[in-house]
Amino acid sequence: MRARGRTLALLAGAVALCTAGTLALAFTGRDAPEQDRESTYYYTNYASSAELIAASVENDSGSVVLAQAGEDRYAMGDIQAPADGDEVAAFFTRAGFLPLVRLVEGASASDGQYGLTQPRATVLLQDVRDGGVMFRLGDEAPGGEGVYTCLSGDERVFIMSDAYAEPFLQSVERFFDLTLYPSLEGDGAGALRTIEIRRDGQTVLRLRQTAVSDTGATVWFSLTEPWRMLIGADPVKSALLTPLRELEGVSVLEGAPEDYGLTTAGDSFTLTYADGTAVTVLTGPREGDTVPVAAADGDTVLLVPAASLAFMDMTAADVLGGRLLALNITDIETLTLGSHVFRIESGAGAVSVTRDGESVDAAAFQNTVFTALGRISIGGELAPGEPTGDEALHIHVGTRLGEDIDLSFCQTEGRRYAVTVNGQLAVWCDRAAVSALLEAAD
Repeated sequence: MRARGRTLALLAGAVALCTAGTLALAFTGRDAPEQDRESTYYYTNYASSAELIAASVENDSGSVVLAQAGEDRYAMGDIQAPADGDEVAAFFTRAGFLPLVRLVEGASASDGQYGLTQPRATVLLQDVRDGGVMFRLGDEAPGGEGVYTCLSGDERVFIMSDAYAEPFLQSVERFFDLTLYPSLEGDGAGALRTIEIRRDGQTVLRLRQTAVSDTGATVWFSLTEPWRMLIGADPVKSALLTPLRELEGVSVLEGAPEDYGLTTAGDSFTLTYADGTAVTVLTGPREGDTVPVAAADGDTVLLVPAASLAFMDMTAADVLGGRLLALNITDIETLTLGSHVFRIESGAGAVSVTRDGESVDAAAFQNTVFTALGRISIGGELAPGEPTGDEALHIHVGTRLGEDIDLSFCQTEGRRYAVTVNGQLAVWCDRAAVSALLEAAD
């Protein structure tokens, strides 16, 4: 596939200035790789990439106009999305110095064998002095030497190494920010207030922020749907925050969201932020390696890796990592286990524990009671109203995170306990794990 034939103009007189351009015969004064210092020809040799103010690139993937002014970066094209400032800045840095391998003696750009009559890329660069260069990139030269190239309006054929040609042949979509919502990197997750996941238009998971560390890097959430329960920071980070941080488009699809069945009646998730803003992302069927997605209030459809949306199929048990209680010991202030009350103090890297007011060995507590508590696995979810027997064990966890956890274990059929979480029948677990916990506490 060849680049389309339409010319991309940056400013009214730029093309005229560039088509008359000629190649300099020597260059000095740049920090170039040693092998490039020996080049006789080059297209650009600016002392600083800041001397370039605009560029247009047209290649097999589409076309884009780029610009920079001070610290600001811009990208304009068929994609309605903001510029990826880092990508645009990197482009101008690389475009500011373009040496050529050699002149191809006796070759003519109008000879079709070099691929310059139907170029793979047409590039226009403009500098602060209203000068610049316009050139084309054609076929690969034999022997891996590079890519055939010529100045617009010049019949001479040169070879540009693949390393220098690459920025002009890559997809122009990379110059656009294909993220779907504000970044959750660093302390960005601290501004996240709720996460809601819907399948077929129905809420299956909803989480609410409960606490955030002083740095904003660690965030605790509580389930509010399908039941209420505080969750430790690590399970939510692994199950939800990490994939949400990494989720972004890899390409843009033609057409509107409804063309791909992206509606609020289907699958979606909503992120709500501290400033009151909310972003809803509509997701398509998770079949194959990629999935179409779109912001509910946008017109652009992005393609994302299906693996990045694995959280859309998670249950509450999955978010918890399959464990009934997924807290760190420093999250817990008191633990009422049957008739025993444990109080946990932590600070300066040390933990102390009392049982019913008497001091106990903290290491032994962590290796027995706390370990057994963390080993209660969720066997599956229970439907509201499912019959249960008498209560066998009651656990109350008082936390330092502003929300407590109340667990009631009731006998049911087979070797299972039905677990009521904060008054809501939620899951079942194996009796053996609960028995091990009781033994550890006595």
